[in-house]
Amino acid sequence: MKGIAGIFFSLFLFLSINSVFGADGDLLWEKVYDGGFNDESWSIAIDSQNNIIVAGYSHNGSNQDYHIIKYGPNGNVIWEK
Repeated sequence: MKGIAGIFFSLFLFLSINSVFGADGDLLWEKVYDGGFNDESWSIAIDSQNNIIVAGYSHNGSNQDYHIIKYGPNGNVIWEK
């Protein structure tokens, strides 16, 4: 698998979009998180196994909840809380 060179996250139309790029600039994978209302990624970390942890929040219409997702190097969701 190609190494991770860059991670981009953004808020667009109430969606959190997480994109991972290789050293050559090619998109390796992209995930969209849609909790139904306003969702935003705030922070990203990469662990020693190249798993990517994304922290942010999700708003359900009346309350704001924190949300953490751990992705594997290939973009599969390992866990979310």
